[in-house]
Amino acid sequence: MDCDDSIYAVTLLTLGLTATGCQYGSGFMINPLDIAPNYAGIIVGISNTFATLPGFFSPIIVSELTQNIRCVDDVLSFNNPKFADCRSSIYPSELEVKETTETNNSASYLDKMLSYDTDGHMNTSLYDKRDDFNFSITNFPFLISNIPSSPAYGVFISQLIRYARASTKYTDFVPGAKHLSDKLLSQGYVCDRLTSSMRKFYGRYGELVIHYDVQLSRMVDDILS
Repeated sequence: MDCDDSIYAVTLLTLGLTATGCQYGSGFMINPLDIAPNYAGIIVGISNTFATLPGFFSPIIVSELTQNIRCVDDVLSFNNPKFADCRSSIYPSELEVKETTETNNSASYLDKMLSYDTDGHMNTSLYDKRDDFNFSITNFPFLISNIPSSPAYGVFISQLIRYARASTKYTDFVPGAKHLSDKLLSQGYVCDRLTSSMRKFYGRYGELVIHYDVQLSRMVDDILS
């Protein structure tokens, strides 16, 4: 049964309910001892009909509200200047395709910023679309919210792992981690425990930052000072 058949079915049920209640002459008799007048059944039929009307109009209203559909599709293409010529063969004309390349040497893709340096090497850094807004976003727990402290400080470690995996250079890793630590400190986190969490991160996931060639003491100073 498609949408049109459903509308017809609801229409017939509505008319049937109205006809049942609005019987000619005696009305709708609830039971033999009913002391209500005969026309009470007509009132019941009409009231039940009004209660059924939303079911009749809902498919029509919903179909109008769902005409606008947003389809999000992120595509990354390297060294392919002809890709723009092929877009019409990939996407329908109804779908608006937006170019998000920053420059000829940089572009954002998902949560990473990709860029080429002067030597032609590609570097990655963390990219968060929420940073483009001019208002603050609360996306980490507050310690005053009476939550267990261990999982809360575990958020700091998990984010450091995320930043390290996304950042090729130490100079790209530090700003994000510094911004994170400042935000957590403003939300009730204790600096000593953040330092302890950073030691755990450095000890357990050192392979993620070993190419930075930076000692733990300097990393702590750069991020938590």
